[in-house]
Formats: sequence, structure tokens, C-alpha cells
Amino acid sequence: MSSARWPVAVFAYNEGARIVRALDALVTSEPSGTLDIYVLANGCTDDTERQVRDYARRHPFVRLVSIAYGDKANAWNIYVHELAPDAPFHFFTDGDVEVCPGALSNLSNTLLGDNFANGAAALPATGRDVEKLRRQVVAEHGLLGNLYALRGSFIERMRQRGIRLPIGFIGDDGLIGALLKWDLDTSTGWNAGRLVPCQSALFRFESLSPWSLDNWRKYGRRQLRYSLRAYQFAMLSPVLKKGGIAAMPHFMADLYATESAGLSWSSIRTPFDAITLLRLRGSAGTRNPRPDLAWTQFRVE
Repeated sequence: MSSARWPVAVFAYNEGARIVRALDALVTSEPSGTLDIYVLANGCTDDTERQVRDYARRHPFVRLVSIAYGDKANAWNIYVHELAPDAPFHFFTDGDVEVCPGALSNLSNTLLGDNFANGAAALPATGRDVEKLRRQVVAEHGLLGNLYALRGSFIERMRQRGIRLPIGFIGDDGLIGALLKWDLDTSTGWNAGRLVPCQSALFRFESLSPWSLDNWRKYGRRQLRYSLRAYQFAMLSPVLKKGGIAAMPHFMADLYATESAGLSWSSIRTPFDAITLLRLRGSAGTRNPRPDLAWTQFRVE
């Protein structure tokens, strides 16, 4: 399917409180008639889908993609392998992110000016760690999952080779960044020039408040995700370096029983690491905790 417009994948899991604000920012960030927006609502139990459905009635270029299984890596696979139109660039963002004006144009111009690059990364405009994250993107050619662009030819090569992110993998941005720098071939070595920062492409997100009990719960869940991401990377990296991209597991849980991970002191993160490690050992080999939810099941509205 060919498209003269820019396709944007928006990942949303229970973002009912923020999704309309995120879509408004995205819609107004570029001239009218530029975008085709796919909101990949995965495993939502709040009113995210209803709000997107209502929004799409007023904005026909917005599509709700209802995915029963709640997993961002799986939603990413569905977009890339089932929905992505033929386009020179594809943009990816989250349902709690506000895209700043001109960000997508600047990302596309960065890729137009650098034929060697597979992808371009945006920078945060807000947040307590904004300077640290900016250095990560600019100096280290890092990728933040909040907003980035991939070249259409890179997406097409992934489709042709059947390359998918492991279901259950948390650090999708880190893995995608690695695939970009490897150019889908671990034997060629790491080339940071395959992923370029775009300092004129910015996004905003709402920082957690220390005065909110709900935000403290979110902080705890976020720290657990950071711990899980670190363990998953420690398990997956040697598998890919040894066996190449072909060794990518379909389910991340397949590695839990075969790859070892230990607990080490890491200051405030240690309690979260300990909880995560216990959970990993308990879920080893558990591919789908909800057998009634097929990960390939989705509906486009």
C-alpha cells in the first residue's frame, strides 16, 4: 500500500488521561493533510480506545488499532509487519508524549540529508533528566522511544527478513537503536552513523510529581521496568552477538531459563532488581500469561 502522507505509529497502553492531548499536539505539529496516524492501543483496560475512536470521527486520518495483547514490542511488530504503508519515512511516538511543532519535518529532513542513516532520533524538551537524555542522544547516538523516525527501506528490509522484536521485551528503543547501528547484521560491527540525532526535533512529556501518591506508584513501576530492561539486555546481547539477528527469540521469556542473571548492589535500584530477578525466575518459559489473548489479534477501525 503506497502513501504520499507520513505514517505515524502511536503506542498507547491505558493513556486515557493523556491520549487526546498527545494527538492534538501531533496533529498540529505539521500542516493539515500531512499525517496518517495509527494509534496502537495494546491491552488497554481504561477508556483509551473510546477516546481515540471519538477523536478519529473528527479526524479521519486517525485510525484506532485495537490490540488485545498488552505488549509494546508486539504492537511494534504488528505495525511494521501488518500495517506500515509504503512510505519513505515512518515515525514512532508514545501516547503520553506531546510532539513539538515541526519535529517530524525536521526528522525527515535529517534523513533526506544523510543517505547513510537508517533512522533519526528526537530530543526531549522537558524532564528532570533532560540534559542527560540529550547527551545520550547527541553524543552517544542513542534512541529514545518517545519520538524517532525510521527510513522506509529499513522497515522493508525488516519485513522481507521477518525480523521482529521479542514479545515481552521492554527496551524496544535500545534494541531498535542497535538494529539500526548494526544495519541488521551483527557481523559488520557497530556503526553509530546509522542512527543520527536531530536536535531540532523535540518532544515534551509530563514529569512525575513527588506530591502525588499515584505518581509514586508509577515511579515504582517504572523502576521495575528499568530493572527488567537491564536484565533483558544482559540476556539478549550475547545471544545476538553469537548467533546474529537470526538468533532473536520470538518470546523474551524463552531466554529466562537458559540465560543466567545475577543480583549485584546498585544503590537505590537493588530492591527493584531483586524483585525483578525473582519474577524472571518464576516466569521462565512462560510465553503467554494470557492464553485467551492471541498476540497476533488486532482490529483496525
